Amino acid sequence: MDPTSKLAKQFDVKGYPTFYLIDKNGEVIHKSAGYGDGTEEEYLEALKSYFTNENIEYEAFEYERKNDNKKEAINIDF
Repeated sequence: MDPTSKLAKQFDVKGYPTFYLIDKNGEVIHKSAGYGDGTEEEYLEALKSYFTNENIEYEAFEYERKNDNKKEAINIDF
């Protein structure tokens, strides 16, 4: 919750939803605003790129997209 938009101003949020990936040092490694088909692929590619650059081993990501009467959810297992 950010009722006064203090955090949104600090992170320069331009629209909703806004998604950030933040590394262990608090650095923003990926930011995207809005959502559309395929956006989850963009998130995963940014995360995999970070893992590769940091030499972090990881297993393949699997996700399942669910669409239930206009409510959409993405379950990611990693």
